[in-house]
Amino acid sequence: MSSNVIQIRGFLVFEELKKAFDKDEERAAMAAIKENPSTLFWTTVTSGGHRKYVLYEFQLGNQYRTDFVVVWSCSGKWEITLIECENTNDNIINKNGTPSQRFNQAISQIGDWRDFIKNNKLQVQRDLSRWCAERDILGFSSGDIVCNDSGQYLSDMETIVDFNYKIIMGRRESINVNARKKINQLEQTSGFNFSSYDRLLASASEHDRHAEDPRASVHLGAPDSV
Repeated sequence: MSSNVIQIRGFLVFEELKKAFDKDEERAAMAAIKENPSTLFWTTVTSGGHRKYVLYEFQLGNQYRTDFVVVWSCSGKWEITLIECENTNDNIINKNGTPSQRFNQAISQIGDWRDFIKNNKLQVQRDLSRWCAERDILGFSSGDIVCNDSGQYLSDMETIVDFNYKIIMGRRESINVNARKKINQLEQTSGFNFSSYDRLLASASEHDRHAEDPRASVHLGAPDSV
């Protein structure tokens, strides 16, 4: 089945994800995302790329464990996005305009990952390459050799690799204009991208529409959604 067509067991992906997200349980949300990795992929990347992978609970050495990693290659380089998932019902910005405790913890986790990669970049690339070959959950690219169309091996120290970071947390209804402004500020100063779980739902809705009508004009990444 194409990675863009993600109807499963007779149900639309939007319905499956929404049911999981409405439980207000982080593990339920992550399990649903794991079962539908295309939604996560398309809300993370900026284009389709040559090679596509999604990893679940990738380890950074023995110190840290990510929730998901999206790996893709386009325009002669590799793009890696490490993702931290928090609860679907977590408060993001307090009423006084400060980040919530859970949001601060997630931002701190991103900082720890960044420092680890800075000090262990080649080893992380080699581990990512091995995981892509052996433990990919997206199912688009295959083979033991993780190399893009430009001949750049993910495990090679000469390869251009950009590392990015993303936090998925909360629901859109809890993000007012002032909270959005604060999130934008924190994205700039702390070097991460933010998404609510509703952006994944918006993408899933686009995927479902494409599955029902492959000729439909759709926006798989739901770029206008928080």
